[in-house]
Amino acid sequence: MHILITNDDGIEAPGLKALTAEFATLPQVKITVVAPHLQRSACSHSLTFHEPLRIYRDWQDGCIHWFSSSGTPTDCLMLGFYQLCETRPDFILSGVNCGANMGYDVSYSATVSAALEGIPTGIPAMAVSLVGRSPKRYGLAASWARRIFEKWSDLELPASSIASVNVPDIEPEAVKGVLFTGQGRSIYRQGVKKLVDPWGGTYYWIYGAIPEGEMIEGTDFKAVADGYVSVTPLDMNLTDQNTLQKWLSKSIAF
Repeated sequence: MHILITNDDGIEAPGLKALTAEFATLPQVKITVVAPHLQRSACSHSLTFHEPLRIYRDWQDGCIHWFSSSGTPTDCLMLGFYQLCETRPDFILSGVNCGANMGYDVSYSATVSAALEGIPTGIPAMAVSLVGRSPKRYGLAASWARRIFEKWSDLELPASSIASVNVPDIEPEAVKGVLFTGQGRSIYRQGVKKLVDPWGGTYYWIYGAIPEGEMIEGTDFKAVADGYVSVTPLDMNLTDQNTLQKWLSKSIAF
């Protein structure tokens, strides 16, 4: 088993280390880690086209080959798949992210976007996130990721989808289990501040509270709030099928 792992919090992030350490205990496993050398959260599915990508360092640690790279998490996945992996990966992991990736935040998430590269490459993939602004229990999230991985064949996830896992940052014994969910609806409280630097130049800073979500049954927000691990299947097709069918049925002329 060859697993390709990345994240968006950087090569030194505790979530990445916890996830890698957990999966390194699998029998006969080989792990390639390709992660950004800097924090790259919220850069979504962006790719680097107008400057080169560089590997700043790499090292071997038992069954794990680590690579610290420039670029985005999606860049890292592509570097791993097309250049750095000696053999084709059997599975892709992204995380453990510092903070939730639920509701509308999925569209901003570089953690989820990196895992979505499993769809065009044809490799099963899972994104793993630990819910909270300053979460601590990365080992808990990693252990639940492994439990879900070990049930992968039972999930029968199609090749056009990935699994997005959100784990509540609570005591291990308080976790009630797993719920399969849909994306919830996020509630944002944010804005942009206009500021002045010491040289008199104007700059702007995006700010906001952690997004909340509507507590609707069957959604990721509700599951995590109730103490469950949320597992949401995601794909890359953003078509609003209900609206498309409505338009087609109307035969609107232009």
